[in-house]
Amino acid sequence: MISINIERLIKSCDALQRRTSIADGCMHSSARCFDACMRAFDRKDLPTEAVTFRIFLNVPVMQYGEATIYRDGRMEMRTV
Repeated sequence: MISINIERLIKSCDALQRRTSIADGCMHSSARCFDACMRAFDRKDLPTEAVTFRIFLNVPVMQYGEATIYRDGRMEMRTV
């Protein structure tokens, strides 16, 4: 199992906040994103490799999408 890279995880959560807008039911807050990731990654009974959030991407995209953040701090964003 890959250990949690907290430094990269913080950077990914901050990037998520900069690249998204507030929308109903979507993740936008860096702190809430980090909290959700740490809670999922720190579980001993159910090890998690990645967390996916519903997001609304900023200009110029202006579409709903998903952001997946992995234990190693990597983040992938895509439109849906």
